[in-house]
Amino acid sequence: MRKFLVLESTSAGRSNRLDDMKGDALDLVKEKLAELLHFFQHIWTYLVSKADEVFPPDTRADTFARWTHIGLVYGLPAALALLCLYCCRHCLCSCLCIPYRCLRSLCCCCRRMMRAPGRRGALIPRDVFESDPRGYFINLRAGREHVF
Repeated sequence: MRKFLVLESTSAGRSNRLDDMKGDALDLVKEKLAELLHFFQHIWTYLVSKADEVFPPDTRADTFARWTHIGLVYGLPAALALLCLYCCRHCLCSCLCIPYRCLRSLCCCCRRMMRAPGRRGALIPRDVFESDPRGYFINLRAGREHVF
């Protein structure tokens, strides 16, 4: 019974130390968050003062209206067109490359690719390798870069 009481008092001491450490850690986190909030408050006031210098309050509405108009008239259609071209690049490439053979060499998606032998999985165009495989291996053994 005596050992049980000693263990109980020891565990109570440990829990008090753990509670103190948790409290200290929580106080430290609160202090650092307060400093971070203060830092962001200073940044925000600086940005607001610079915005007031660049866009004075009396002409601010006109300036923002003009930039919004420019963005909606020119920027938004350009962004949508680029997004459509990006999404449809494979369809457009195949539509252009099939009828026009001269474009096939320029287009990366129309060229069949293969893993380059001896080059740790690098991709090279299959037609370049098939046109001169002997030259490819000579350049590989010589340590020269493969240019296609």
